[in-house]
Amino acid sequence: MAILKASEIAVVLVGDFNPRIFLPQWFVDHQLIEAKHVNGESLDVAHPDICQFRSDWCTLNVNKHRFQASSSFAPLVRTVDLVSKTFGEYLVHTPITQFAVNHINYYDLGNADTTNKLGQALAPAAPWGPWGETFDDTDISKRGGLLKIEMIQKNVEDRESGHVKTTVWPTDRGGPFGVGVMVNDHINLTGERKTASVGARMLHEMYEQSERRAQAIFETFTNLASDGIK
Repeated sequence: MAILKASEIAVVLVGDFNPRIFLPQWFVDHQLIEAKHVNGESLDVAHPDICQFRSDWCTLNVNKHRFQASSSFAPLVRTVDLVSKTFGEYLVHTPITQFAVNHINYYDLGNADTTNKLGQALAPAAPWGPWGETFDDTDISKRGGLLKIEMIQKNVEDRESGHVKTTVWPTDRGGPFGVGVMVNDHINLTGERKTASVGARMLHEMYEQSERRAQAIFETFTNLASDGIK
């Protein structure tokens, strides 16, 4: 049985940024983050090429070409609102070429048998012949098999260019038999639409559908991990 241990969200923008802008006080001054959520220890790095800080509920990492806001604290939609307001109201002319919402769940599969069966269901060892036979081992620390798998959908109906990609990998974030599942909902901005204001509006408009899609994929995964492995 797959038990959900933690959930995260990460909103990523690709474009041209000035990292020196994205300091905790700037977000406080623009009423994007309340002052009570940051303190003197919030700022990890402040440099012309990179900025990183942590509030009580989110983390920001910015370099000259990539902006990321992430959180594991509910409600996760706060992170989407933060990014949408930052670029939709204040930094509207920032050049943006693509953005993504990454929905991430961490599960505990409970035991080695379930973990192994899930790996075999997603990536069977048999097609690898004699080499695949070496994956099985009574010593769990020496057992081989699936390390990471990615599946991608390119014909996504709500965008001209982009994809939805799901990644599954083992991780101790879920415990000794932990598995991470990430749904990467990615949009490329085309033509004259490569501005932050357009990206922020699209991010706001697509989030609910993106969340529903991710939850459907997570449900498919948990059904497979819990009941679908025979």
